[in-house]
Amino acid sequence: MGRKTLSKEEQAALAQSRGYLKQKTSEEKNAIGQVEQKYLSGATKVRHVDVGEVFQNFLAAKDTETESLLQHNSALYKDFVEYYALSRYGRIEELPTVHSIVNMWHRYVGYYARATKSKLAKDIVSDVASYIKGSLKTKLSLSTKKRDKYLVTSKDLTILITHLWCSDDHDYLHERYRVQLSFALVFFANTSARGGACVESSSYRGTNEAITYKDCYVHLLRDANGSFTFKLKVIQRYLKGRRDDENDNLHIVIDSKDDLQHNGVMFFFAMAIANNAFKCYETLEDLMKAGLLRGRDSWTLEWKDEALNRPVLWMASSNGVHESRALTFATL
Repeated sequence: MGRKTLSKEEQAALAQSRGYLKQKTSEEKNAIGQVEQKYLSGATKVRHVDVGEVFQNFLAAKDTETESLLQHNSALYKDFVEYYALSRYGRIEELPTVHSIVNMWHRYVGYYARATKSKLAKDIVSDVASYIKGSLKTKLSLSTKKRDKYLVTSKDLTILITHLWCSDDHDYLHERYRVQLSFALVFFANTSARGGACVESSSYRGTNEAITYKDCYVHLLRDANGSFTFKLKVIQRYLKGRRDDENDNLHIVIDSKDDLQHNGVMFFFAMAIANNAFKCYETLEDLMKAGLLRGRDSWTLEWKDEALNRPVLWMASSNGVHESRALTFATL
């Protein structure tokens, strides 16, 4: 069944029935005439403030008293990015890398748009970025290196889990943290996402945004030999740049494995049972006895209604766990 086709008259009538007004009030006209500002996380706001200060320092170094008298053209901003490159140390080489300077430039472009409620011309933005990658790179012998991003390998995971359960003498506020860390390690080993995709990100402090049980799907599957196995699918709703994406197609799958230290599903089950989250299963023993009806090859376990919006990983203290407070990245 396709979407209903409407005539122009029917479309107009439908829009009006849903609240569209042909004539806008003066307040509404003023509102839609404003430049719409994107939501920024706390960390991004701080970076905007920082890059604004860098630009003011640049103006001070040029003995420019009034910013309003400046011509905001490519020449000014090429001078600005050169000042930036020469006024600080880099992390990889003595000077910042090309990648770092380009990132700073794009942060400034975003800062300028928010501060002035107008945008720099696209040709200026592109010209300065090309200048950084070309003439400035050659002039200052800038490096094009980027910092390595190391993913967790199977060997890394084995070392970390073994230490956590066999050698770690840390006195945890609550032993739940040891299980949660184990699951988090397996989770991170299965994705290249940042920590904030699993727990509350430091950039979104206080939002309580982290994976919840409604983001998790536990599938019971029949193997070819007739036995059963579990798979855990986790929807990644909090990937960088994708937090407003309502699609469920960004996910990872964690398999149940014979090697317990790599079995993220069992760590997840331990938490879910402790959280009393499953429908029909109160103990891990009950869950391990689950099977499929004849003629079915798969089944998705269900969550209790009250568990759907609970975070999977909880904050805890020596007094107990906080059932509605998501684990923060700073706690990992």
